[in-house]
Amino acid sequence: MTGDDRLDLSANVIIANLGILQSKNSNTLWLENIDMLVIDEVHKLRKGNEVNKLVNSIKTNYKFGFTGTLPEDKEDQWNIIGKVGPIIYEKTSFDLRLEQYVSNASVQMLNIFYNEVPKRDKNNFNPTDFYKKELDFIIENKFRNELLAKLISRVEKNILVLVDFLKHGQILEQTFKENCPGKKIYYIRGEVDIDEREKIKKIMEHENNVCVVAISKIFSTGINVKNIHYIVFAGGGKAKIKTVQSIGRGLRLHFNKDKLIIIDVSDQLYYGLQHMNKRIQIYEKEKIEYKTKDFYERA
Repeated sequence: MTGDDRLDLSANVIIANLGILQSKNSNTLWLENIDMLVIDEVHKLRKGNEVNKLVNSIKTNYKFGFTGTLPEDKEDQWNIIGKVGPIIYEKTSFDLRLEQYVSNASVQMLNIFYNEVPKRDKNNFNPTDFYKKELDFIIENKFRNELLAKLISRVEKNILVLVDFLKHGQILEQTFKENCPGKKIYYIRGEVDIDEREKIKKIMEHENNVCVVAISKIFSTGINVKNIHYIVFAGGGKAKIKTVQSIGRGLRLHFNKDKLIIIDVSDQLYYGLQHMNKRIQIYEKEKIEYKTKDFYERA
C-alpha cells in the first residue's frame, strides 16, 4: 500500500509504511479487522507519538515487533511492551557476528585536538547556545574537513559518511570533490528523490571507490547496501539508536568485505568529549573493538 498502489483488502498480507497510514486522506478503519500486526523498527513507537494511536486501534492480540535497538528511555521501552507485548527473543550483534550472519567490525577513533576551541560566553549561560556554537565550529572547521578528505582519498573501497545537518553535508561534499580525484562522490539528503537514491545505492552496490555523504536520519535505518566497507561518523552525537542502526548499515555480508571499519571522529571539545564517551560505552556493550589515534592541528 503506497501512494501509487491502492489498498487491496482482499490480499492476505498488506504492507504499509507509517506515512501512508497517518495521512489525512487514509481511511484506517480496516485496521480494526486485521488478524496479525507486524511492526518493523518498533523502536519508533515512542511514548506519546502518533504511531501509538494507530497501534491502539488494532484489536488483534497477535502483535509482533522487531528492532535492532530498543530505546534507552525506560518509559519508551515500557510503552512498546505495553502496546506490543513482552520481549520473547533477543540476539546481540556480537552473537550475530560470531555466527557469521553479519560482518565483523572494529572502530578507529580519530581524536582531533584543535589550536583554538569554542569558548563560553560569560554573559550567556544557555547550554543550548554553547552546544550550537560547538556544532558550527566542527561543521565549518577547515582542518577537520580536509583531514577527512585526506582519509577518504586513501580509501579505495566504498565509504559512507554520516552527518546530521544539511550544511555539514554540503561542505563535506564540496571538500571531498576538491581533494579526492578519481573518486565518485554523492550526497544523499531529503531533497534527493527516491529514484536518484536508488540509482546511487545500485552504483555503490556494484562498484568500488564510491563515497556517499548522507544525512544520518535518511541512511541510518531501512537501507540495505552490502558493499559498504567503511562508515564515518562525521557529525559526533551520542544517540544510541542512531549509532547502532548506523553501524548496521555496514554489517551486511558481502563477498568483497572481510570487516566493517567504523571511523569515529571524536572532537576534543566540551560536548565532543561527553558524546565520545557515550559512544565508547555503546561499542563496549556491543563488544566492538576500538582503537584511538590522535591528530593535532598545527599552529
